[in-house]
Amino acid sequence: MQTYARGGHLLQETNLNQVVDNVLLMLSEQFRTKWGVKVATELARDLKPAVCDPNQMTQVFINLLTNARDALQPHGGEVQLKTWNMPELAAVAVAISDTGTGILESELDTIFEPFYTTKAKGEGTGLGLFVAAEIVREHKGWIRAQNNTSRGATFTVMLPC
Repeated sequence: MQTYARGGHLLQETNLNQVVDNVLLMLSEQFRTKWGVKVATELARDLKPAVCDPNQMTQVFINLLTNARDALQPHGGEVQLKTWNMPELAAVAVAISDTGTGILESELDTIFEPFYTTKAKGEGTGLGLFVAAEIVREHKGWIRAQNNTSRGATFTVMLPC
């Protein structure tokens, strides 16, 4: 939080697969046993390093995974994480997809605004997606949300190599 508040970053070449693995190490057992969420990964073996602060990217992925988990409640479901290279943009990407209900089309343009939430009063601050988007923007990347064709939603993060 101090790094975010001060606006400073510890930029370094970072393997986002390793960041994803570390986040999953923290969350996957709880996701499976407490929340009924199965997590699958498809991580590029040849993923280029991103130039980023790995601690802040950890926060981004925790926020996105927490939202995916919440979208799957009360019955659980599946979350998939995928990484790949984007050589045409000299970038790498991480996508987090869930099998939840998706996002209302009318909300896709507002979900990254501060204090915007669809959760019941007292259950969410509306800051998770805002903070994630701000961190990604500060790293000269982009984040987008889209509904999947079958069901659920996908959040994609792109960061420069």
